[in-house]
Amino acid sequence: EVEYEIDCGEEEIEFKIRGSQVGEDGWLAIGFAEESEMDGTDTYQIRSNDGDYEVRNSWANGHSLGEQDDDEIEEVDGSFENGVMEVEFKRSFDTGSESDRVLKPGNAYFINVAYREDDNEWEKKHNKRVTSKQKIDLFTQKPWPNPNEEQPPAVQADGASEIVLSIGLMMGMGWMMV
Repeated sequence: EVEYEIDCGEEEIEFKIRGSQVGEDGWLAIGFAEESEMDGTDTYQIRSNDGDYEVRNSWANGHSLGEQDDDEIEEVDGSFENGVMEVEFKRSFDTGSESDRVLKPGNAYFINVAYREDDNEWEKKHNKRVTSKQKIDLFTQKPWPNPNEEQPPAVQADGASEIVLSIGLMMGMGWMMV
């Protein structure tokens, strides 16, 4: 499950990702791509390192992640309770990095969410990945009208019926729907 909060005053987005299929030693990830495949995805992986949560931002080259680029990531936090990993981090709309997607109104991307159940090494491949069927503008669209639907129309999974991707929009102060 993914939620995000847009703060137009600070020009940043806070992402909160929850996964019940992830073990305490696994990782969660979200990415933004021009195409529906992994290649060219601006990826954010979050894991626990002995209870301290850390995030790795990198660019996917084919099915591999490139060099780490995490200077723009703020306020990483997480927890593991009752079999659910919950992680959150903030990033600017425009980080200034050429290897990061600019998240602003009018920029739509395919959204990828993935997890690794255990063995949280960054380079280990995800166990499951879900990709939106169409590009999503985080500022103006929700991926589907009801995130509680069993089979959301805007999501396709790579054989993963047990992962649930629901994205909710909580509007920050100063945000107006147009």
